[in-house]
Amino acid sequence: MKHRFRAVAAAVTLAASSGANATIADGTARGGAELFLSVVDEGAQVSYVRDLGITYADFMADTSATYSFAADANWATFVGLVGGSTENLIYNVAALNLQGGTLNRFLTTTNADVTISTNRPTNSLLGTSYPSVNDYVDQTNLLTATRNASTHGATDDVDGSSIAFGDPTLEDGDDGLAYFGNGSGRRWNLAQSPFDTTESVGTALSFYELRRSSANAISRASMDLLPNQWLLATDGTLTYGAPVPEPETWAMLLAGGALLGAVRLRRRGA
Repeated sequence: MKHRFRAVAAAVTLAASSGANATIADGTARGGAELFLSVVDEGAQVSYVRDLGITYADFMADTSATYSFAADANWATFVGLVGGSTENLIYNVAALNLQGGTLNRFLTTTNADVTISTNRPTNSLLGTSYPSVNDYVDQTNLLTATRNASTHGATDDVDGSSIAFGDPTLEDGDDGLAYFGNGSGRRWNLAQSPFDTTESVGTALSFYELRRSSANAISRASMDLLPNQWLLATDGTLTYGAPVPEPETWAMLLAGGALLGAVRLRRRGA
């Protein structure tokens, strides 16, 4: 496994040639906190993080987006590090936002058709996990170009990306909380979420906004399902748009269409 991670050094030159990139605005930025994408191969213990370049406030005002990472040298390097295939990759999208004081808000994906129960104390969903995931963002921003092909470190407004390693036995591991499995993880680090936030690349994810309704630590979190879904395709294209009907739904629609067609033909024959 060790020799595969030497490819990162070669990617640094490519990443640098595309221009410097800004850090992810973390959860302390209030309305200016940004959405970010995480992709990981848990077996190889390598993760990729991308700043989506849209703030929490702007996203909630206009909830549709398309991103393509095909030209990102770090994405190409990451796919090469995990064997050139996206088969074992999982992903999620999230954003943290400090609404004011201790009134935290969280945007998070959920796998499958999970319905989040509201019977969950805010201090579990937001109070404990919020700083942990915020540390994940901050540690990601600190990754260096020489080790991680990171383009997060500069100050211009171009969106950045980076690669992190979780296995300390590998030449380039361990990157601590910057590695997805150590930082955010499937369930907000300390297993605080009662659901898995990830899905396989090529499978859609639902999106929720979670927020604290009061400063009371034992208050329940308010959880709203947003109208659209995220989908990361195998070619590195990420979209947020209307849910795609399941195969069963398509089958029902086709069957209904066939039935209507048969009825019309019968009426014509009559």
